Amino acid sequence: MIKSIGYTAKHSFNSLKPHEFEREDPKENEVATDILFCGVCHSDIHQVKNDWSNTVYPVCPGTKWWAA
Repeated sequence: MIKSIGYTAKHSFNSLKPHEFEREDPKENEVATDILFCGVCHSDIHQVKNDWSNTVYPVCPGTKWWAA
């Protein structure tokens, strides 16, 4: 497992906060990279604020990870 950090919101009125989680190790046909910097796009903010009425909290925008 790969230790990772994402930024999550627990509710639409919360700001994004650091959250540690684990990702599965890459498979034979996958590549692992280190991401040093990233940004939050406008649609990520809409998702966090539940503007589209489909957000499942806690939410970690910009990733293929959602908290359980």
